[in-house]
Amino acid sequence: MNLDYEKNMALGETLRTYLAMPNRVTKHDQKDYLKLSSDIELAALNNNLNATEVSTGFINYIHFQNIMSGLAPTLLDRLVKKITGKVYIEEAEENNNQLKEKFSNCKLNVILKKAFTMSISTGRAVNVVDKTNDDVVVRTFDLFRSKIIKTNDKITEAFLYLDINKVKAMDAYFLIEHRYFNKNKFACKRYEIKFARWERESGNAKDIMSFDDVEKIPSNIRKKYEDMGFNLLKEYILEGFENTLGVFAIDNTAINILYPYVDIPLSQYQFLQDLFVEYDTTRTFKEIDKHFGRGRIVRPEHMQSFGAASIGNVKNIANINLPFNKTVNSDDLLYTTYPSTHIEDNKPMSIQFDLRTDQWRNEISGLVGDICAAFGLTIIDYDPRLLQMGQRTDDEINAMNDITRSTVEDKRELATDSINAMLKLIAQLYGVGDSVFIRWSLSSIINPTKNNALITSQLQNGTISQEEAIKRSNPDYTSKELKEELQKINNERQQAQANTINTTFENF
Repeated sequence: MNLDYEKNMALGETLRTYLAMPNRVTKHDQKDYLKLSSDIELAALNNNLNATEVSTGFINYIHFQNIMSGLAPTLLDRLVKKITGKVYIEEAEENNNQLKEKFSNCKLNVILKKAFTMSISTGRAVNVVDKTNDDVVVRTFDLFRSKIIKTNDKITEAFLYLDINKVKAMDAYFLIEHRYFNKNKFACKRYEIKFARWERESGNAKDIMSFDDVEKIPSNIRKKYEDMGFNLLKEYILEGFENTLGVFAIDNTAINILYPYVDIPLSQYQFLQDLFVEYDTTRTFKEIDKHFGRGRIVRPEHMQSFGAASIGNVKNIANINLPFNKTVNSDDLLYTTYPSTHIEDNKPMSIQFDLRTDQWRNEISGLVGDICAAFGLTIIDYDPRLLQMGQRTDDEINAMNDITRSTVEDKRELATDSINAMLKLIAQLYGVGDSVFIRWSLSSIINPTKNNALITSQLQNGTISQEEAIKRSNPDYTSKELKEELQKINNERQQAQANTINTTFENF
């Protein structure tokens, strides 16, 4: 292994060797798909690409010599779970839950987990609906693998980048699924090939060529995709897609404040990149402190090794055959020698620096708090140990919960219309009533202690009804479930009153 020992000489050799290991982590590289964008789009997309790199938790030029903490992907996973939680497909009563029998809540939940993961990390996710035989499937693309064109806020054209063939370092062929409305206003799709050439790695393509004739496509490229089942340049009418291309975007932000006139939302990590790098380097510095703080020995210069035979002699344990190097090296067990002229000083001495454990824990906890607050997630949702009970008031804890709730509600609000439109199309393709919509779970963002205390107080004061109290205690109940629960409570109450009357009469 070609290990560069100039990296992180302060770290212990074992950890340094591991950090410098080639291909310790690998990941998909998407930057080539950005080459098909215009100059201003490329600038905005590159911003998001840099932020997305941070969201994966591994950046080669940083984590080649620094510890990989995994904080960024962990926060992404926690926020996605908070947003999706449990989702429910609500249907009109006349549907008799026909859609749920074909397209379950669990299936929708998996799709939304993928979509929000891509949306938060890259800035946008695009859900694409297809009908294959009698089944409906949904594919999800991120910001870098898709391009949408809107007219009056309606998606009228979409390009989905399916594959890339790099024939040279700066030459590539792209397989693209193009969705559009044809001259007869029918929703259509076709698979196209584009050739792009760019002059420098960080720039966009200077030469883009689209093929309008299958015979003009290089034979090896054409054969590859035809063998995979793609009928290139053939127009397919999307049957059952009424006034829609089946492409539904989920944006992470309503506007890109860096490029406000480009339809490219911001990644959630856009303004947090420095903080995440600071966090990982702080963890690295903590390990360096631990390395220097481990116990070491200073020996008098006269002390010599007795050789290997003396290792088993308990009396000579201090004189074991160890590498007594004269030079100062942080990795030597015996750190250095010292001159000694007095016989009473002729003994090895131990040195150990303060590990500063508490200080490092406070520094790391403070950084996590800064990152969570900026990310839109309370530290309670990341690691409850950071709460430090006894140092926080109830108001502070409630305010922390409100951070997560506000973030979740914002993401749901941006996505609801798009998800409902997708569900409506899915219902139409299955041939059931399209009066369907998503119902979000509230239990994932409600503070149960605060909620129950408020309900109890209001019930005692007579400011809310029993029905409203049940509704707030069980926020995920449907109207039907709410009425059933209320009826059960009333029945039990009447039965308890009847039992009390009978007992009183018998005692009399």
